[in-house]
Amino acid sequence: MNKKYYLLVVLMSFFLAFSAGSQEAYVGINSFVSSETDPYTELVLHFDGESLVGNPVDSNYFNSAVEVTLLIAEHETAELVYGDRFLLTGPINKTFEDFYEIKRFALPEGNYLLEYQFTDHNDTSRSVVGTRSFNIEYKVKNINFSSILLLLSTEADDETESRFSRGGMRMEIAPHAYFPSSIDRLRVYFEIYGLTNFFDQGDAYALGFSVQRRGQIEPEIQSFRRRDVTPTDAVLLNLDISELLSGEYFFKVGVYNREQELLAEQSKRFFRYNPAADFLLTEEKGEEPITFENSFVQDLNSDQLVYALKAMAAVIPQHQVPRLNNILRHSKPLEMRSFIFEFWMDIDRDTPGETFEQYMEVAQAIDDMFYSGFGHGFETDRGRIYLRYGRPDDMVNVQAENDAPPYEIWTYNRLPGTGQTDVKFVFYNPTLAGNMYELLHSNARGEINNPRWMLDLYRNNPNIYDGPNHHEARDIRQGFNRRATDFFRDN
Repeated sequence: MNKKYYLLVVLMSFFLAFSAGSQEAYVGINSFVSSETDPYTELVLHFDGESLVGNPVDSNYFNSAVEVTLLIAEHETAELVYGDRFLLTGPINKTFEDFYEIKRFALPEGNYLLEYQFTDHNDTSRSVVGTRSFNIEYKVKNINFSSILLLLSTEADDETESRFSRGGMRMEIAPHAYFPSSIDRLRVYFEIYGLTNFFDQGDAYALGFSVQRRGQIEPEIQSFRRRDVTPTDAVLLNLDISELLSGEYFFKVGVYNREQELLAEQSKRFFRYNPAADFLLTEEKGEEPITFENSFVQDLNSDQLVYALKAMAAVIPQHQVPRLNNILRHSKPLEMRSFIFEFWMDIDRDTPGETFEQYMEVAQAIDDMFYSGFGHGFETDRGRIYLRYGRPDDMVNVQAENDAPPYEIWTYNRLPGTGQTDVKFVFYNPTLAGNMYELLHSNARGEINNPRWMLDLYRNNPNIYDGPNHHEARDIRQGFNRRATDFFRDN
């Protein structure tokens, strides 16, 4: 893989978010501390109205609904500590609207696993299932930050008991930390705890914050503010991001004393799409901008357009999935060309055609590599992961275990675009049909995480379960010819 393509994979993987089928949802897990210094967790669930089936209310209005199941267990013991199941109904309107829910509950310090299932109430065949690991940590004698909330909007709210409000302000959280061109303000909310461990109450401290583009040394925005010391300092910032170019950024915040020593810090990543600012920069450089009319997409025929869009599906931003699905369904050349042009101009404004061609060369190779006879190779689980993250650093292929179907374990020493290290993917072929490997388990954020993957892998031999049956077993017995655990740990 050449260097430019590797960088492209890294860039695009930042924009990936969880979705399954055509239903789209966002799960945010935030941590705060109550006035009694007890940690609590906030779950934010956001659903894309256009990705759900609408239910007619009358001849003009309809709404959507999602059946939500949430389970949280202690990671090591698998003891259930929270569970909820409810029907979440979207607004009644003439058009599809996004809707969301917030759940707050106390959780002590520890490591946890969230399991969730979202089923379209109006089409129960469309369901999203997944898991997320998270930890709660609060050090009493230190300065602690809550989770940083990135907001699309804020407004005064008199409903002091509303779960959607904090400090008299209703806050609309930005799903996937994505800020499109229509939003020119970055609103940030967070809380700081434990300041009185280092300062006298009523004294002052310095709050420093910045916005820095990934890969750049100098921040795009930087400021310091003097703030009074209180046991809990709730901070709401409103920053102008109208001139930020498209790309990935980090909001960083720190607490400083009078000697300008950094006592604590926190950061949050976000993404900006701002084609107007990108275009102005091109003009300032005296370059002739690439236009849709003179671009590379004009040379693509209908078959090439469809093939390219399917190849791009693994790496497009989650918020673009509904549009891509509609474009593929209608197969209008103008719409297909426009989508491809916009996407690659966002990735590489200088030479989008070259970058597109390099990507398609890799996509074609992956198509050939993982072709199964049921769709393109890059549409399989292995092809999608390969296209999304690049070639793994290690691959183990096991064909001859009597107790398991063929399986593969891929290892990435460092996963491009996420910063995660020692990341594993387990694929298996339960149907024994050619090249039809499915993703069974991964420890990568945003991918399928299946704590019972060993039991599923060795499902065909119940005699090796460490328990009475598949459902009650916690593990499998160790023994010859069952090496998946060793491969997962050692490779």
